[in-house]
Amino acid sequence: MSEADATAPEKPLREVSAIAAMEEPKPRWNPWAVPAFVVALGTVAYAILGTSELIVVLAVIATLVLASIAVRKGRTFEWRGKGFAIAALMIGALAGLITLIVLLN
Repeated sequence: MSEADATAPEKPLREVSAIAAMEEPKPRWNPWAVPAFVVALGTVAYAILGTSELIVVLAVIATLVLASIAVRKGRTFEWRGKGFAIAALMIGALAGLITLIVLLN
């Protein structure tokens, strides 16, 4: 190594990581995912504790619509929160299936 290489200032680690952080922006959080998940949990809770079949059916439909939008937008824009969206869709589908079975019996 030459003397010029040994005395050349190196970039501090903080500066390098700050530059790397500016190059790749952090993905945005999906604004549809958490509300869809909350509605899905509310649907299940009301189905267990409530008495109105109409409200359960409407809640299942709302859950499936919100979760479908959340999954679609999450994949299109590569937002974070795909797990919440998929979980809401699965809970909504299961709640819909169980509601259908109960209503037909």
